[in-house]
Amino acid sequence: MSVLAIHNFQIADDYCTVEALVEDSLLVHLPMDDSPAEYAPGVCEAKFIVDPEESIPVDEDDFCSYLDSLNLDWRLVEVDNSDLDV
Repeated sequence: MSVLAIHNFQIADDYCTVEALVEDSLLVHLPMDDSPAEYAPGVCEAKFIVDPEESIPVDEDDFCSYLDSLNLDWRLVEVDNSDLDV
């Protein structure tokens, strides 16, 4: 899964918590006999330990690439869409 955009991140002590839009993380259609499962980007959260010796990129594109290189365990975040006109 590839990080597409950063929504929020926080560094506290040695831990970084990131909320980002992650490619192919949200199941939109279950697999059927004649078609595979379909996925879309979804808002996810991941946490990781920050190495004090390592500098974290400040540019969003570079930060996304940095997160991709860590192979993090992204977990979907509940998003409140009640205010959307559908």
